[in-house]
Amino acid sequence: MSKFFVEREPRDVAVWGQQERCCFCRAATTFWTLHPDPCKVTGKSVACCEACAERGHREDLPTKEQWMRRERIADHSYAAQHQKPIPPPKNTRSVR
Repeated sequence: MSKFFVEREPRDVAVWGQQERCCFCRAATTFWTLHPDPCKVTGKSVACCEACAERGHREDLPTKEQWMRRERIADHSYAAQHQKPIPPPKNTRSVR
């Protein structure tokens, strides 16, 4: 049961705008997981808010690939639920 730590996203990256979603609760966050030995996990960090980092365990962290897949699925289902229906064309005439 090892704990893990998070670090704030660097400012030069944060200016790109959109925050990532926490890998546990999906809250928007600028914090990412920090491994005790960064040489072993370069490019493998996932977004994790401070609240989830305080009560989470390293064993529960998804891999980068798992997290990205879940985000892709969640974003797709959100878009499908909130997509506006396409209205029918206004000027339609039947051709005989």
